[in-house]
Amino acid sequence: MRHNLGVMAPPNEEHRWLGALAGALDDTWTVDRVEAFGVDEIEVIAAAPPLRRSLSVFPNLRLIQSLWAGVEVILKDPGLRTDVPLARMKDPEMERSMALSVLAHVLAFHLHHDQYRRQQSRSEWSQIYGVAPEARTVTILGLGSMGRAAAVALREAGFRVAAMVRSPRPDAIETFGSDQLDVRLAETDVLVNVLPVTDRTKDLIDARLLSKLPAGAAFVNVARGAHVVDADLLAALDSGQLRHAFLDVFRTEPLPGDHRYWQHPRVTLTPHMAAPTFPGSGARFVAEQLDRLERGEPLEQLVDHSEGY
Repeated sequence: MRHNLGVMAPPNEEHRWLGALAGALDDTWTVDRVEAFGVDEIEVIAAAPPLRRSLSVFPNLRLIQSLWAGVEVILKDPGLRTDVPLARMKDPEMERSMALSVLAHVLAFHLHHDQYRRQQSRSEWSQIYGVAPEARTVTILGLGSMGRAAAVALREAGFRVAAMVRSPRPDAIETFGSDQLDVRLAETDVLVNVLPVTDRTKDLIDARLLSKLPAGAAFVNVARGAHVVDADLLAALDSGQLRHAFLDVFRTEPLPGDHRYWQHPRVTLTPHMAAPTFPGSGARFVAEQLDRLERGEPLEQLVDHSEGY
């Protein structure tokens, strides 16, 4: 029996996804852009923002598979059906990239690269003597697959690591609940945000939270720009409350050219590339999902619509 998988991905990525998915799926699946099929012919949609069509117009969907780890854009699609399973992407290469990105940012802070960059701009030669990794505490907000990959990499590098989770539990990584966040922030050298965007986490990184950090701490955001109140973060950087911010995600992307982040001496900016999905390994996960779908087995990485992730 033939099955149809429709793909919606950004223009610069779609051709890569089409090739990777066609190569990973067996010959019972036809893979093409959603526009190549009638709306009633598609059983599975593999999607990444921006969505070119509302997912509500496809009447025979059996699965919506996100090609990204984040699903907040898909969840906002008008008329999105809650009776059709929606799954996040799980890509080991993406998780490794996230771990390396977070580790690189934390090491840049730990080894004073941010300060040396500012000294370089002044032609200043001044050596800074630091501390051992064991003397640094890194607090991670969120311990999903991305947060866990980052936490393990940091712990293996010698840093003290703890993660805020919704329900603390015995774990190889020390965890704590949101009720303990203020206490933990006071002991934090580097705060790393890997949370999903929900109504509870929007604007979480605000003046009140940043004031709880020790003066001279660092902030790493590799989650979403909507978590951060930009004016509050800039104020904390301007005052020296934060020594540096490493930002990969922003409320508006691409980041407008006149935004203060671009030229701020205490900001390191990357263009939402901390953990890109790799079509080759991502397509293998999609193929495994479709095998489970055909066999009637439980799907992985399913989204709880009520929780938003």
